[in-house]
Amino acid sequence: MITIGMDIGTGSTKGIVLEDNQKIIGRALMPTKGSPSAMATKVLNECLKNAKLDINEVDYVASTGYGRYMMEERKIQISDLTTTGRGAKFIYSDYNPELVLDIGTQSSRALRIDERGKVIQFKMNERCAAGSGRFIERCSKYLTVPMEKISDTALAGENPQRISSVCAVLSETEIINHVSLGTPVEDILMGVFVSIADRAGTLLRRLKMDDDVYLAGGLVHMPAMKKALESVLDHGVHSHPDAHYAAAIGAARLGYQRLMKQRAIAQ
Repeated sequence: MITIGMDIGTGSTKGIVLEDNQKIIGRALMPTKGSPSAMATKVLNECLKNAKLDINEVDYVASTGYGRYMMEERKIQISDLTTTGRGAKFIYSDYNPELVLDIGTQSSRALRIDERGKVIQFKMNERCAAGSGRFIERCSKYLTVPMEKISDTALAGENPQRISSVCAVLSETEIINHVSLGTPVEDILMGVFVSIADRAGTLLRRLKMDDDVYLAGGLVHMPAMKKALESVLDHGVHSHPDAHYAAAIGAARLGYQRLMKQRAIAQ
């Protein structure tokens, strides 16, 4: 049984191919630019290429993310809150995760999930880019540090300069002031990560933070984010490369469940 989950996010579009709801046999990721519908089709085709499959061999396609309604090939669209919880449960199944932190391009979300990965409570910050991955992208441009080097540069910071403003525009003003004062770039960048961690910690504590935290979203590839979170939280922080695809994995698994129900009803 082959199912595909497509996460059409604001920053990137991710696709996962699952075999029998367990084995990842293909994946693809590209920046979301221009038409989300066209990008979804492009990523879908790349997934099929990587899995050495034809579209006719796929049993079900489920979409999630902000552009989930725009994917023509989907058979169902699912909220990305729901899919992220299910995907995180699958990725971190050895740990029985309860608290998931998803720091995306546009927003940060803290989720409490049950033993099935179902979201039973969540808190969200989407009012300002200062608490999300977009803020790191903007800092990358202002400080002329490429995104692929921003985490390593931040890890070299010995005296992180916290960015206190909750508004992205005012935060940028703070960064400009630090630059004018001669503050090392690495200290500014680590301060950016710590500031995002502070805001994420606020969300987590609203859920009664009583367990380790499991990361999802693109920032799982940045060790500086994990280090910053560990510096402000009283619990362990877990990261996994596949967690960037958490929502896509969750969509594929929920698509499988939907297909099984349809076939059971048809019998």
